[in-house]
Amino acid sequence: MDLLAAKRISRDPEASSALKRQDAELREAIADGGHNLVHMVEDATVSGAINLDQRKSLGEWLREPKVHEWQALMVTTQDRITGDDLHWHQLVGWCLENGKHVIVLDDPGLDISTPRGRLVAGVKASMTADYRHAVKDKRAKQTAYYRDVDLWHGGNWPWGYRTVRKEHEGKKRWVLAVDPVTSALAYEAHTRIVKESWALNRLRVDWNVRAVMTPRDHQRHVNATLGPEGVSTEVKGAKWTVNQLEAVLTSPRER
Repeated sequence: MDLLAAKRISRDPEASSALKRQDAELREAIADGGHNLVHMVEDATVSGAINLDQRKSLGEWLREPKVHEWQALMVTTQDRITGDDLHWHQLVGWCLENGKHVIVLDDPGLDISTPRGRLVAGVKASMTADYRHAVKDKRAKQTAYYRDVDLWHGGNWPWGYRTVRKEHEGKKRWVLAVDPVTSALAYEAHTRIVKESWALNRLRVDWNVRAVMTPRDHQRHVNATLGPEGVSTEVKGAKWTVNQLEAVLTSPRER
């Protein structure tokens, strides 16, 4: 059978080995079953709430002309396909209309061709969706609380800031503080653009020549010096773009 294998992870892949584990399990199952691997789709840092046809890696395989190149979609677990029950039911209907199959390694009995099989798979999809919504609500409440008490809720730092440790109710917590490196760059950008009439593209070229780190790379670099667990520390050497410059220089500070 010609298979389209799919890997997905919601969190930053640098902080998890999940993609590697999925890859190994999928390739082993394909080899054991004597199948033909058409393509290995990888959707890294893609939420299960995003519909399948809107995903950069998977979406193109659900449309012309690539949709005709495979017969079945294989994943390690059903929730790697989607974390939304409505999207799951849409996929099942689409597969039945287009003669496609779904293979889930941890549920070899899954069969979307029968009413009973669709019922069981639909219940699992609903449970996954309930869990995702519960996690989302919990994170939203936690983020709101952190903002209320001036703590950093995590994620990408606003340009010009970084995190530092602070004592809060007897525990060490992260808060935002002015970053001496990026705040100086923000002042430099203001001087070049406002006072010296530089175009954004000229500033982009200058910063790339000087190897000025992009926001994500700078955050990874600082994380490497701080040594916190579960965060990205590998500097990618990414280059500045005009759109990125405009975004960091015009967006309001986020807390």
